[in-house]
Amino acid sequence: MVSRRPVKGLPDLADAAPDGVVLIILNEARSRVLLNREFRPAVGKVVYNFPAGLIDAGETAEQAAARELREETGLALCGHLATYGRSYGSVGLSNESAAVYVGLADADVPFGGNADPAEEIEPVWVSRAQAAEIIQSGAVTARVQLFLALWGTGVLG
Repeated sequence: MVSRRPVKGLPDLADAAPDGVVLIILNEARSRVLLNREFRPAVGKVVYNFPAGLIDAGETAEQAAARELREETGLALCGHLATYGRSYGSVGLSNESAAVYVGLADADVPFGGNADPAEEIEPVWVSRAQAAEIIQSGAVTARVQLFLALWGTGVLG
């Protein structure tokens, strides 16, 4: 098992604040969703993922969402839709958890940010029409695949 924090017993596994934040960002018309195309060494290829990152000490999930969005894409949040508590990404391997932040950003602003040379990240706006193609590509995280399946078919509105 992999953990971002010391684990001495069962309470340490389950009773911690989220380690990070996952961002589901829509354009203001809600016709496109922001994804990152990023190289992930664990699978040896570029995959579609939501912008995400760790929550720094003393930071709220909302503050981390704004910071991570700016760092990875150069965009600023322009609306908040929802924040969901802790969820797990790979319970068979890790106790790492993340809050999910759903918000809005201006799709007309050019991308910037991502100054970290260790990260290979390309932000992209994806339309509902592109969702099915991305789902079928096999180069997608489970969260993104589920979201695109529901959003792309209109189930999520």
